[in-house]
Amino acid sequence: MIAKIQELLEEVEKLQASNLEEVEALRIKYLSKKGSLNALMADFRNVPAEMKKEVGMKLNDLKAKAQEKIAALKEAVDPYRWARAIRSPS
Repeated sequence: MIAKIQELLEEVEKLQASNLEEVEALRIKYLSKKGSLNALMADFRNVPAEMKKEVGMKLNDLKAKAQEKIAALKEAVDPYRWARAIRSPS
């Protein structure tokens, strides 16, 4: 399982997107209910007790890095999103 986490971490670090649709597709692939990370989290219950701490820390690190990378990609492809939201009348 640690190898799979490391593999996904390497994938996450290399993620690229050129528009918001691609960013959303990546978010769904990695962070959604049926995404790669959730599948690993579900499989976590099968990890031997002596490895749970190490695997849990790595899973949490992977999730945080995936969230950060996807947020950064979103900001990179649409940096003025927040400015438009503030200026737009509600």
